[in-house]
Amino acid sequence: MGTRIHRITGKDIRTSVARVLNHKVQVVTWGGITYTGILTSSNDKELVVEDVNAAWYNRKKHTHKIPVEEIREVNYDKASTW
Repeated sequence: MGTRIHRITGKDIRTSVARVLNHKVQVVTWGGITYTGILTSSNDKELVVEDVNAAWYNRKKHTHKIPVEEIREVNYDKASTW
């Protein structure tokens, strides 16, 4: 049985990330920081990830705007996108 985790890396980030909009993703930066949340929007310059754990400790929606140049890979579960 194959793995369900799919990785989008390199130049494919700009073109392939649109298929996982509104799904839970992990964005790993070249600096080693990992952001986990719902991918709410993407364009050629940045990805916007809304933190999924923010609601339990306060009612604010924490969003992270991550420049595409700083992103090493975007990981998502294939089963959650079907």
